[in-house]
Amino acid sequence: MAEPVDQLQTRLAAQRPTWLAQLQQELDAAGGVVAPGHSAPEAVAYITRLAQQKDAHLVVRWQSEILETLEVDDALHQQGITVHLLVLDGGNAT
Repeated sequence: MAEPVDQLQTRLAAQRPTWLAQLQQELDAAGGVVAPGHSAPEAVAYITRLAQQKDAHLVVRWQSEILETLEVDDALHQQGITVHLLVLDGGNAT
C-alpha cells in the first residue's frame, strides 16, 4: 500500500537537514559555496554581486527551473554579463 502523503511529507522533511548537509559537503569538496538566502531578490543579488566581484563577463549555468523563475539571466544581462545555458543531453553537454 502506498505511503500516505502526510507521512511522506513528514519523512522527507525530517531528512532535509541530512540532504542539505550532504549537498554542502559535496559542494565544498568541489570548491562550491552554499550561501543561504532569505528571499528571491536576495538570492539574485548574491549571484549578480558574486559575478561582479569575479569580474565575470560570461556565466555558464545548468538548466534550472529555479534560476529561470528567479530571472537570474536577466539580472546578469543587465550587468553586461553573457549567460550560456549548458544543456545536458543524454549525459553529453551542449
